[in-house]
Amino acid sequence: MNMDINKELLERYLQQACTPAEKLAVEAWLQGAASPNDSLPFEGEKAAFDATWQQLSTQVLPRNGVVPFYRRYRMAIAASIATVIMAGSWMGWQLNHPNQQHNKALSYNAGPGSHVAIDSSGPLLVQLCGIVEIDNSSSNDIPVNVQVHCGEHIGAKQSMELQADQSYILLTMPNQVIAVNRSRMEGVPPAIRKIIQTKLLQQQHQL
Repeated sequence: MNMDINKELLERYLQQACTPAEKLAVEAWLQGAASPNDSLPFEGEKAAFDATWQQLSTQVLPRNGVVPFYRRYRMAIAASIATVIMAGSWMGWQLNHPNQQHNKALSYNAGPGSHVAIDSSGPLLVQLCGIVEIDNSSSNDIPVNVQVHCGEHIGAKQSMELQADQSYILLTMPNQVIAVNRSRMEGVPPAIRKIIQTKLLQQQHQL
């Protein structure tokens, strides 16, 4: 029998308060393919779901184990997801090429309810809300600052690097941006992959 996977069940799972049947259902859901019918509260209950997701992402990616995306590559760490955690200060990037050239090399796809904006007046800044696909079609790695900008909420600026000829999915949460390399989705923890796949499917069905 299929079990409805919703916010309350995820909360019980995180708190280890599930019944054995519920635990099996959640773990099967995390491992399975996303469906547009998944009853996750992306709209009306978004604030409550964000809190649950923050717990989930913290559990999957401990704060003291997080390093910037560009450093993961240079250290040859196998993990394929980078979480940029909000901090009181951030490191600015000195660009080796004109910002306008970098801007032209980047293409974006934001679904309904999501948006992205580029500010190239200084160090390249990508402001986004929701879930956005971004592609670097150039032969150069492009350092950027990313910033959550949802309505009146503006987060801290965080640094990351878009690898040459690679596509990414950027997902905003209240105080962090999660960046996933499209070509490495299989290496992403199941819980995070499931959230991304479900959001992408829901956006496609709103088009």
